[in-house]
Amino acid sequence: MSGSWNAHDRLKARMAACLGTYSPYRYTVRVDDDHDRWKYRIAAQALGMQEVASFLVWCAEYVIRHNRRLKEVRRSIRYVERDLRRARRRLRQAEKARKV
Repeated sequence: MSGSWNAHDRLKARMAACLGTYSPYRYTVRVDDDHDRWKYRIAAQALGMQEVASFLVWCAEYVIRHNRRLKEVRRSIRYVERDLRRARRRLRQAEKARKV
């Protein structure tokens, strides 16, 4: 559904993307226009990036950080990151206790 030209389909796909669990996934972005390719390439080079893919990831991170509509997404990301840090800390403490 993400490849649809219908605005409603794209909106539903964006809303559904926030649901579910994390699993690594490779996103492929197809840019057909030569002008767009050139535009993304020079923007990536201006930021010191070697690949356009890293530029697009950077753009996604920027939008997540600054878009007002993604406030709830940022909150859930913070909670999950906090839980991961706690779990990592507990694991390190358990390993340290085993060594002693």
